[in-house]
Amino acid sequence: MRLKRSLIIGGVLAIILGVLMGMWPEPQEEKSIWEKIPDEEIHTYIKEEGAAENIPEHETDGCIKEGAADSGSDSTSECDGDEEEPPAAGSVIELSYDEAAELKRLATAEAEGEGCEGQWLVMSVVWNRVQDPEYPSTIHEVINQYGVTKEGKKIYQFSCVADGRIETAKPSGDSGTALARLETGDVSPGIIAFEVTGTDILEKWFKFAFNYKHHNFFTKK
Repeated sequence: MRLKRSLIIGGVLAIILGVLMGMWPEPQEEKSIWEKIPDEEIHTYIKEEGAAENIPEHETDGCIKEGAADSGSDSTSECDGDEEEPPAAGSVIELSYDEAAELKRLATAEAEGEGCEGQWLVMSVVWNRVQDPEYPSTIHEVINQYGVTKEGKKIYQFSCVADGRIETAKPSGDSGTALARLETGDVSPGIIAFEVTGTDILEKWFKFAFNYKHHNFFTKK
């Protein structure tokens, strides 16, 4: 009798437990943050999260973050970024044989003891003048430019032209290296004149920029 009663009670408890289990909601897998946010709002979210984490905005642009379907997997971030623009066309300086030879003779005569750096600076002055509308538009004309005094005497822009040293100058490897650097488009910006240190004449018309060894270089005022 007791056994029968125990079986009845056990059956009733099983039925009650089954009913309760049916009423208990099934556990749902937590969605990743990227499944909760609409596609059109993901870009905005990335920027706001970047700001909250002190990440510069430009580092979040163009980034696509994907949440793994598996809650146990790590999220990944793929940032392509903007591709670098190709260098501007025309940056390379193309010189004729005569122009290159004349530039090397000038640089050698004016800065032979100052290495390829000093000779490159002299060449930069010439090229900056070629590009300036206030000066002649060719290398030969810039190098040989002169003014005339009231007495009719020619005053050349470069001393080596005035005393003839440019004609006897023998360019070395330094002048060749300086020229190759210039031809890549690497020009010291702004310098338009130079003089031997201690001369102190050009400051009347130009602005002092810097000194390199035995020469002071100037830009426009």
